Amino acid sequence: MTYLRRYLDGEPTVLVVGFDDPPQVAQVVPEYELAFVADREAALAALDEGVVCLLARDSLPDGTGDDLATDVFEVTDDVSVLIAPTAGGADRAGAVGLTGARYVPPSASRGQFATALASGAESGERRRSESLLADAFEQLLSTRSETIYVKDADGRYLAVSNADERDRSLLGNTDAQLAREGDADAPLLERRHRNALTVAESGEPILGAVERFGQGEGAAWLERTIYPWRVDGSIVGVVGIERSVTERHETRAALQTRIDRLERFTSYVSQELRSPLQVVDAYLDLAWAGDEVAFDRLAEATDRMAELVDALERLVDGQQVDIERTQTARIAAIARDVWTVVGDRRGSLSVALSDDAVVNAPESTIRPLLEAFFETAVAANDRSDGGRESRSVEVSLGALDDGFYVEHTHADAAGDDPEPVSPSVRSTVEAQGWTLGVSRTDGVARYEVRNCMLVTQRPQVPELRGDRTLDGSATVGSDQFEGRVAVDSDRWTLSSGRSSHEGQRSEFAYAAVDGPVEMTARLRRLDEGGPDGTAGLTIRSSLSTDAVSGSVGRTAGGGTEVRWQTAATTAETSQRLDAVVGQHDWFRLTFDGDRVTVSVSVDGRSWQPVDQRTLELSGRAYVGLIVSDTASQRRCTAVFDDVSVRVTDDGR
Repeated sequence: MTYLRRYLDGEPTVLVVGFDDPPQVAQVVPEYELAFVADREAALAALDEGVVCLLARDSLPDGTGDDLATDVFEVTDDVSVLIAPTAGGADRAGAVGLTGARYVPPSASRGQFATALASGAESGERRRSESLLADAFEQLLSTRSETIYVKDADGRYLAVSNADERDRSLLGNTDAQLAREGDADAPLLERRHRNALTVAESGEPILGAVERFGQGEGAAWLERTIYPWRVDGSIVGVVGIERSVTERHETRAALQTRIDRLERFTSYVSQELRSPLQVVDAYLDLAWAGDEVAFDRLAEATDRMAELVDALERLVDGQQVDIERTQTARIAAIARDVWTVVGDRRGSLSVALSDDAVVNAPESTIRPLLEAFFETAVAANDRSDGGRESRSVEVSLGALDDGFYVEHTHADAAGDDPEPVSPSVRSTVEAQGWTLGVSRTDGVARYEVRNCMLVTQRPQVPELRGDRTLDGSATVGSDQFEGRVAVDSDRWTLSSGRSSHEGQRSEFAYAAVDGPVEMTARLRRLDEGGPDGTAGLTIRSSLSTDAVSGSVGRTAGGGTEVRWQTAATTAETSQRLDAVVGQHDWFRLTFDGDRVTVSVSVDGRSWQPVDQRTLELSGRAYVGLIVSDTASQRRCTAVFDDVSVRVTDDGR
């Protein structure tokens, strides 16, 4: 061991007390400073932290060597004290030993004296150094920026920095003993215990491991380093250092989120530019021929390109971008525009959708899909027979409860085989998570795109005057440990339950209502227990797992998910709407007595409906907050605020 005293205070000192004819101490311990005093009082005055050894006469002007030894050891145990009497035997040696000092007999040879003095000086210096190290460690344990702990080989806490009342309760316990059954942090505590045992058994340190600890708003990211603690070459425990890297983690996560958004939006822009470019290509020749309508279409296309470029510039500057313009397509207007290019003067298009109807997919997805359907319709009727002109095609576009359809008349009225669908059309549909059905009956071909988020019109609800509170809670699904619901002022915290098996489970805080209702809430935080964790709003026909229901919320990955269970006998369907440029924190669910409309917002002011379904909720319904997960070992915790439930006067 390197003695710290030499580096902190220069050469350590040997204090010689009461010698009229000092022995040749300098020759015995040349590496130490020497200080000479005459009596006991002067010795105590000279006793500072630099003194490592004291050599004293047995008889002093103001006392004895034994008295001096007793006084010194009351001040510090780090100094070696040697008493050198002029006479005495075994009895004297015993008396000196009782004080804690070392007896140097008068009969000692010069060599024995030198050995005793050198040993005493080295021993004192070592104890002084160890005292410094202990003091430094105690100061380190009082640090506020890091947590330092010492454990024995069994993982029991021996020392903990920042030891407040809670931390002191750790002493003598292991993390495994502190992990309470059902506690969300139990798996993390158990893993920390295993890490300590692994280091103690293998001798291999764990360096800079980062993991999340805690749930909800108290969650933190910790960086952990664990070293083996060795004494005389044997491992007797571990020393661990933990520090919070939450701010660093959140900064990196925010930066990565911005990078991801920029990459997604850049990809979106590259695709979305194709639509106005296709319009330019289609109408340019008509414009040169003097078609005034073509000039209007070209102007619209160039305006759209300018909007996209402007949105990209604002996103790079960190500004918010209008989510409706970046994520939805007004299907009726696009259909009419596509038809003027593909089918104009070849037949007619009937659109049974309002101009406000929106599909939650970019125009770059909807436009080529409609082009393919319309081109197929035209081709199916573009058949000459002995020089006769092609038959005029009638095409219709309308809404399904979970998507839209395109149907057209077919020249071969007797055939029942549907027109083939190109692989590109199927891949486009499947890439969105939609399904495609194709049929032909009695001369009419039909294409149905389902499981598609479509809003045909804004929800029409009666005047909502009453406010309701969420006064009920239930665990939906099989849990070994029930979920939790806590309310603090306007802040709601929901945690899903834990179980010993996989399977979806949810915690639901609800209000029972009859008739139209509109609920709004902001999801402040989602700490997912697993990759399938979700949280948001739901409306249900009952509290059973197979209830008719509709839900909207955020996923563990930050996207928006919409779920529908339209009947107890049908499977639940879901769609995820990735946030191209921003995460949706606000959710709204509106039931007008017939249909349920779900909406999202990034700021709580500008709302965008994302899906709409008809649900059989003619009797009592249950509307509220929900958190769900399928992971068995950890709870999924969500925090909501700005919760509002509005009903009509008849809502109970």
